[in-house]
Amino acid sequence: MPIAKVTRRQLMIGATGTVAVAGSGGLWLVMDRVKDMRHRKPVARDAAFAPSAYLSIDTDGKIVVWVTRSEMGQGISTGLPMLVAEELDADWRDISIEQAVASSEVDYGQLFTAASSSITGEFHMFRRAGATARAMLLSAAALDMSVSEKDCQVSNSTILHPHSGESRTFADVAGLAATQWAPIRP
Repeated sequence: MPIAKVTRRQLMIGATGTVAVAGSGGLWLVMDRVKDMRHRKPVARDAAFAPSAYLSIDTDGKIVVWVTRSEMGQGISTGLPMLVAEELDADWRDISIEQAVASSEVDYGQLFTAASSSITGEFHMFRRAGATARAMLLSAAALDMSVSEKDCQVSNSTILHPHSGESRTFADVAGLAATQWAPIRP
């Protein structure tokens, strides 16, 4: 097979194209990680435990979920908080829903509603926010009961250690959970 002749100009154009493609892929990965981290960024709120922009839990057991999309008759104000409640294993009666409003203090990401994309666009963020909070609450409860996290169960906003019969509600450990490290991938 004959060897193709490549000019210096063709080589430079090919190399530049390869670097541009590889670089844009790397940039996409970095931007994806930045977006991925939003569910782990603590937020200053009046609540005892606010592990992300999407939810907070107070010492009275009230769980507030901030909805980042507008309700336009498709049930987004219920659907997105249900994702958080499911991941938390929270009692739905403890959930309170607030509409997120653009603010320089809280990074909600993009606040827009279009093309029936609210659930598909926010699914992972709300699930991760709930899972992150659950992991931190579980860690705090296990620490408070001096037991292993693996031996605990979570249901209806309560963490139970079946072997000892001890339990803690989310309200009981909200303050302690705020001191826990957020897991990278809950």
